[in-house]
Amino acid sequence: MVFRKREAVKPLVDALADDDQFVRREIVKALGLANDSQVKDYLILSLTDKDNGVRQNAVKALGNIGGKDIVPHIINIMGDINNEVKKKAVIVLVNLRDSAAIPHLINVLDNGENPEARKQAAMSLGAFKDKKVVEVLLKMAKTEVKDLSVRLTAITSLCKIEGDLEPEIFSDLLDDSNYEIRKIAVRCLGIFKNKKMINILINKLSDKDKDVRREAVLALGRYKDNRVFDALVNVLLNTDEDGANLTRLTSTPYDEKDPSWSSDRQKIVYATSDGQLNIIDVNTKEHQQLDIQDKSSAKTSPSFSPDGKKIAFVEVVSGGTDDTDIMMFSLGKKAGKVFLNQYGPQFQPDWSPDGQHLIYASAHCAVVCGRIIQELWIADASGDYARQLLMTNSLCQQPAWSPEGNKLAFISTKTGRMEI
Repeated sequence: MVFRKREAVKPLVDALADDDQFVRREIVKALGLANDSQVKDYLILSLTDKDNGVRQNAVKALGNIGGKDIVPHIINIMGDINNEVKKKAVIVLVNLRDSAAIPHLINVLDNGENPEARKQAAMSLGAFKDKKVVEVLLKMAKTEVKDLSVRLTAITSLCKIEGDLEPEIFSDLLDDSNYEIRKIAVRCLGIFKNKKMINILINKLSDKDKDVRREAVLALGRYKDNRVFDALVNVLLNTDEDGANLTRLTSTPYDEKDPSWSSDRQKIVYATSDGQLNIIDVNTKEHQQLDIQDKSSAKTSPSFSPDGKKIAFVEVVSGGTDDTDIMMFSLGKKAGKVFLNQYGPQFQPDWSPDGQHLIYASAHCAVVCGRIIQELWIADASGDYARQLLMTNSLCQQPAWSPEGNKLAFISTKTGRMEI
């Protein structure tokens, strides 16, 4: 939409009083496209609209128009009751690159209740090269206990400010108990390319987690130094590729399948052919069966949540049918419940890296269609909302998130063959 005359704006402004919130949403969106300072006052007024969608669109529209005069209003809307409105406000403040946003972003990071809003604030602070920002992000990277994804984002944001940082600040993080923290810290040292860190990175080549070791190899590859060459050659000469050092973890009378690692790489949950789920400690090899109330129904495809507190799995519905449900077991409460009350069988749940969503396969049709039609669905972590992600009219299965959480790999028969 292009506004050639200012008169074209007036009908839109008049329509902001419409009783239908969907009309008001579209009007606000259109006013944002006008990219004209004359509509700012009307958009600012729309920040107080009772509808969440109108306020979201108003924040985005003001961000499109820009200008330092909108900063106080965007800062004010960061106290909105709706988390999506807050997230939009954070994004706009960062795009405006106004340092006045820093204390408010820090407040969201320190005191916010919504993990996504805190994560967005941590990510946004990385755009500012400010001493206070560095202090807050470093503190969050080292002491945050409520949400792992916020810690990871804080470390990633620190990497963006590498020009003003000493790489030694990551030393403590290299010995963190969580392998993901160690991995990101190693990655940052690779970005810094400070030769003082070479010996530290070489030590991480013997980290107990293979992902951290792999990241150390990639980080060292950025340095041109004889120490690096010798260390990487040593890795090649001592890597076991023939499987001679494989370790057996289980010894039961049943077949074991569907293993899933906990995020700290200390435990594995797996299914057995008797239909039960078990957890094994990879260091002590001690294992225990999950105390799930209904032991008569077969359970498969367990998946650890990123925070290690829950396990999603598939359970056959009682009654001898082919129907299955996705269930959720809370390790703290030692209790399980139906995660989704959805028609038809669901399979192969997989957590998003930030723990906010589950991707899974759901069968729509089989006998009537003459073939299996199974599509991918996505649900929020609460199980309150789920939607079909794709419409391929084929058999889709085995979905898996990318480490960044922005892509999905899966198998589909859309072309007539099983392909990724």
